[in-house]
Amino acid sequence: MANIVGIDLGTTFSALATLNAIGKPEIVPNADGERLTPSAIFFDEENSDIIRVGIEAINSRRLNAQRSARWIKRNMGDPNYRKRIDNKDWTPVELSSLIL
Repeated sequence: MANIVGIDLGTTFSALATLNAIGKPEIVPNADGERLTPSAIFFDEENSDIIRVGIEAINSRRLNAQRSARWIKRNMGDPNYRKRIDNKDWTPVELSSLIL
């Protein structure tokens, strides 16, 4: 049987859950062992292909706030919203996909 996965893309935090063997939902910890991941992104200053997500993105924001994105979901319905990083315009949907 295929795994059933649920995703909560939140404005502040995001989470992923799956059904266990008895059909009860359980949150899947992220790479840091946390149940919630901050909905934040940071693009590396030297190589924008290197993208930090979650708490690492929040901590990296102090290096250059212009290269970070948070609260992306607030702009999800705005067709004109773009976040420009190194001559690329990112839509809220594209940014959200990086979190997921």
